[in-house]
Amino acid sequence: MAGMFADLIRDLTALVRDEMALARAEIAEKIDRGTAGIMLLVLGALVLFAVLVAVLRVIVLVLAPLMGEAVAGGVVGGIVLLLGLALIFWGRSAWRARALEPRRTLESLSHKEPTR
Repeated sequence: MAGMFADLIRDLTALVRDEMALARAEIAEKIDRGTAGIMLLVLGALVLFAVLVAVLRVIVLVLAPLMGEAVAGGVVGGIVLLLGLALIFWGRSAWRARALEPRRTLESLSHKEPTR
């Protein structure tokens, strides 16, 4: 009986050890895939940034005969600046701690009716 119990403990220990090794290998594979995905996203963003710069330059060149290159550059730059600032402030407000609270879960835990 003691031998069977010892075999059971040894088998369970081996099973847990093998499952942990499998989990570590799977997590490492997922991290590698995630890293490759992030690198592709960054590369894509850089390419799109280059396209954006080219398109903005074309807009300046189209407007230049109407108002001069310096004024056209200032107008296009000002519009892009305002758009960028608006996106930054919008994104910042979305990332505030209050905006990230799991409100429905907190309300559920406090036994209140969720607000939508």
